Order: sequence, then structure tokens, then C-alpha cells
Amino acid sequence: VPSHDINAKNQVWAYPNPSAESLSLQGFNNQQAVSVYSSIGHFMFTAQGPHLHVQSLSPGLYFVRQVQLSLKFIKN
Repeated sequence: VPSHDINAKNQVWAYPNPSAESLSLQGFNNQQAVSVYSSIGHFMFTAQGPHLHVQSLSPGLYFVRQVQLSLKFIKN
């Protein structure tokens, strides 16, 4: 199930969601880094490109942010 963005003007997606190992991102600028935050706002890491490797994260809810774009995903 794709995850919709918080800002409805800009459609961003992450799939598969939930994910155990990697997420594919759509709608983000692949030339700029994205930041990943925990559900309580702790910075986890930055990455660049259309894929996020999330296997090192503990299971839970996370947010991907880039400038004005944001979406949530679940690590299982």
C-alpha cells in the first residue's frame, strides 16, 4: 500500500510500505538528499537517490523529508 504525502500538492510515494529492507521513493528530487526521522522526531540518516535502505532501522513508524515534502513509512 503506497504511503501518501502530507502535502497534497506534491505527490510522493514510498513502496513497499511497510518494508523490512528497502523502500522505493517516487516524487522526490533524486538529486537532493532526503532525511529519515523516527516517529518522535529523532534524526536517523540521510540518503540520496530513488531507494532507501532501511534494514538497519528498528521496527516502527518513520518519516522521510525533503524540503517541503514529507511522507511516513513503516519499518517491519
